[in-house]
Amino acid sequence: MPGFNVDLPPLPKFEGLSAEDLRLELEDYLRKLTVALEETFAKVYTRGELVNREQMYKRTAVNDVNYTVTKSDFIVAYTALSAQRTVILPTTTANSGRRLIIKDEAGGAGANNIVIDPEGATTIDGNATLTISANYGQSRLCSDGTNWFVW
Repeated sequence: MPGFNVDLPPLPKFEGLSAEDLRLELEDYLRKLTVALEETFAKVYTRGELVNREQMYKRTAVNDVNYTVTKSDFIVAYTALSAQRTVILPTTTANSGRRLIIKDEAGGAGANNIVIDPEGATTIDGNATLTISANYGQSRLCSDGTNWFVW
């Protein structure tokens, strides 16, 4: 599978072992091999680093506050909106290829917009900000390492 390297445990020396010792050595090796494979395949490659599946698809519920996206966020879901709220996106230089979803789960963005604001001079599709202004609206974003883009 591309992008995965499995660190296999070293093979035991089988020479001169009794049948019982050989069986025990093989059982121990298979146990170590199983652990190595489980640890490796529990990881997926994303954003230049290895993370587990739970981190890759982490949904963060945001309850009616401004929010700064963290390294582990994938979906930022507003569960309540009583005023306009701002989501601050992280710098793109350390996030090339990163994808984010900003979602109005509360159904209130028509009256109380969600403004997506990247750090610094970074843009979203050439604009300083992006606004979710439809009830239950969403924005899917991707970074190219310089700016953010809607996809």
